[in-house]
Amino acid sequence: MLEEFFKIIDPTTLNQQGADIGKQYRTGIYYVSDGSRDASKDLSIINKVFSEEKNKYGEKNKSVVTEIKPLRTFYEAEDYHQKYLDKNPSGYCHIDLDLIPKDILEIESVSSELIDDYEFDECNYKYFTPEEKEEKLKRLSEIEFNVTQNSATEAPFTGKYDKFNEEGIFVDIVSGEPLFTSLDKFDSNCGWPSFTKTIDHDTVEENQDNSHGMVRTEVKSKIGKSHLGHLFDDGPIERGGKRYCINSASLRFIPVKDLKKEGYGEYYELFKK
Repeated sequence: MLEEFFKIIDPTTLNQQGADIGKQYRTGIYYVSDGSRDASKDLSIINKVFSEEKNKYGEKNKSVVTEIKPLRTFYEAEDYHQKYLDKNPSGYCHIDLDLIPKDILEIESVSSELIDDYEFDECNYKYFTPEEKEEKLKRLSEIEFNVTQNSATEAPFTGKYDKFNEEGIFVDIVSGEPLFTSLDKFDSNCGWPSFTKTIDHDTVEENQDNSHGMVRTEVKSKIGKSHLGHLFDDGPIERGGKRYCINSASLRFIPVKDLKKEGYGEYYELFKK
């Protein structure tokens, strides 16, 4: 909705849209927040789209002046503004209606069916907030919490992704950030899911782990800071020699068919044969 909104306004003009001038014509995005996970998710999406617009206009040496504020007061528009496009089929003077998908113009109320039809290009894991993390941790099972937050290790051969061969990607169970793909998974017979590499080169953090009388390399997710497992140098030589030994409890699997729906469409091309 925000992307369509920015298509039909000029976010670089202060207190003006088209020929109309005045403070009441300043563009703005106003949100309601009750502290819930859904509310923080909404705000992260607003910030994401706003950042993209700033970058786009910044390349043209223009500043985006659309304001983003909590909603304080709401007044319903006058009758002549209700169902505006029914009364004015050609639209508002400066708005090109061809820029907007026709089905959006046709709906008069929020339609979950319409929303479900759209594919999201990007999940909002990059804007994962402390509030979201707090809510997410409450929903984890005991083993998922202990592994990701207390650096525990699940018992070998018990994880659901150990002997698992479906095509797709594995994301952090807490933050949702992409970590590994099934294309790089192999059977090391160690009792835990093993991967030869991460999905991207800058995906995880590696830290020295001196616990249990050993010196190992701990692997943590970069955004969620979840403990994932450890990295060893005994992987397949022909595939780089690395073995990311990862706890199933730290992962969530997204099958190929759901990548676009879940917001990971950028990785769909990896699985095209």
